[in-house]
Amino acid sequence: MSDRRALLLIVALTALAVGWLALFQAQTRAVTVADAPAGKVDCLSYTPRGMIPGPTAQVFPETIDADLALLATETRCIRTYSSTQGMAEVPAIARRHGLTVMLGIWIGRDEAYNEQELATGLAAANAHPDVVRAVVVGNEVLLRHEQDVAGLRRYLERANAATDVPVTYADVWEFWRRGATLADAVDFITIHILPYWENNPVGVEAALQHVKDVYAEMQAEFPAHRLVIGETGWPTKGRAREAAYPSTVAAATFVRSFAGWAAEKGIDYNLIEAFDQPWKRGLEGTVGGYWGLFGVDGKAKFPLQGPVTERDDIGSVLVITLAFGAIVAVLAFVFLDLRRPLALGFMTSSGLALGASAAAFFDYVTHAARTSMEWAQYVIAAGVCTALVSGLALRAANLIEQRATAVNPTPSVAALRMVFLFGLAYACLGLVLDGRYRDFPVALIVLPALLLIALRDYQAISLKLRPEERTLCGVIACCAAAGLGIEGLENERALVWNGACLGLTLSLLAHHRAQSAEDEHRRKQTRPSGFEAVQHAPHQPAHEPEPGKRFDTAPKGEERG
Repeated sequence: MSDRRALLLIVALTALAVGWLALFQAQTRAVTVADAPAGKVDCLSYTPRGMIPGPTAQVFPETIDADLALLATETRCIRTYSSTQGMAEVPAIARRHGLTVMLGIWIGRDEAYNEQELATGLAAANAHPDVVRAVVVGNEVLLRHEQDVAGLRRYLERANAATDVPVTYADVWEFWRRGATLADAVDFITIHILPYWENNPVGVEAALQHVKDVYAEMQAEFPAHRLVIGETGWPTKGRAREAAYPSTVAAATFVRSFAGWAAEKGIDYNLIEAFDQPWKRGLEGTVGGYWGLFGVDGKAKFPLQGPVTERDDIGSVLVITLAFGAIVAVLAFVFLDLRRPLALGFMTSSGLALGASAAAFFDYVTHAARTSMEWAQYVIAAGVCTALVSGLALRAANLIEQRATAVNPTPSVAALRMVFLFGLAYACLGLVLDGRYRDFPVALIVLPALLLIALRDYQAISLKLRPEERTLCGVIACCAAAGLGIEGLENERALVWNGACLGLTLSLLAHHRAQSAEDEHRRKQTRPSGFEAVQHAPHQPAHEPEPGKRFDTAPKGEERG
């Protein structure tokens, strides 16, 4: 490998490490956003911390009491979604903390469970009419297609007949349009407006305007009814959807600016949600578990007034990055007998890039992994990528040392490349065919892709791709091209992911074609002499005649005259 190429690789690897560190460092800067009025929000969706909704779920009053004591510092109201499994205790406990309640009654397909919810919820509302500001009969039932309009109307009419507390139904604003006839069965209309989840996602800069526009449209459509925004908010973790980026700063920006607008206009609203709900990641991917103003540990993610930061510090990231760089440099010096400064510099920069990528990937996995099985998958993926990067780096270091054996590596790197391409193709297919709830694991691909592109002519015993590798490259390239069209140009994470996929596969395929063309050219150059020998073999003597003699061509058994 030439010194110039080695220097370029060192610069690229160092730039990658610095880029990751700069990204983390930027997240520690304080950002000024609009303050929420009076340092509180109107209402928060509440599911008790640690509770996973289901037939066997049960919440105890002590848990509710501790949660509401914390939430009373940030809000004046809570909205629940069910009334059974211990949730009927919420109104009495809320009174002790000066909170009002939008009491939810869950309506689904199970008629028996619906009856139990209706009876329990209405009894709680009638027992605490001074605390329960409304009964929400059903949440997004039409969206889930678990009841039709007629069936839902029957539940609403029964609730209205059984209580003097205001009754409403809550659904995404578009589904309220489809079920507009329900308007005369409720005391007010509760709409959900979630800019992140729109079919055409809206970035945080335009999110508040989107809410304003939708609210105005719904006012025009239901002029005789009061509108309440039953759910709005912004996620703090998860995949980007076009220009809609989950982050703590983005969530604070939207929540605080929205709260100011709603207070100015006198609009009642509820934010989703009080606490992060990790169980939702099973339904909605990473982003589903990170809509809370509080984490599952009970710590507020951001204040409602004052500056906001994405993260507190990057100490752990620096430690991991520098540790990888130092360890790789020492191992290279001691065990690899690298003498050239360029080779040592390359291994050090490789270690720094690997460390920064590992820190970024670990940061991603701690939020994205939902089950022990997913943790195992991520660990295996990280192991394959680390082994591939290490193998490529060792070969590059040997090449920089100008050791001739480096161009004939063992099959291990070729096998790792095959596994890496297979995993990449699997991830790309998932993102294209079912990408709504899938993340872009950018930290896992950038470094291996960089080295595979830079060292493509040194990475395998055969410089050409095997047929199955060419197929995988084709799948990855097609998915990446489709992904660019699906995600658009505003999603930076998708651009990096799909750009790395395209760059890697097109580079490998181009090198394969060039190598195949070169091999074909060699065959053509050597073929004529071989053909000529075969063509003339029947007409040439098997050996030269002795001087003075000639070959006798007469048939056997005949003499010439």
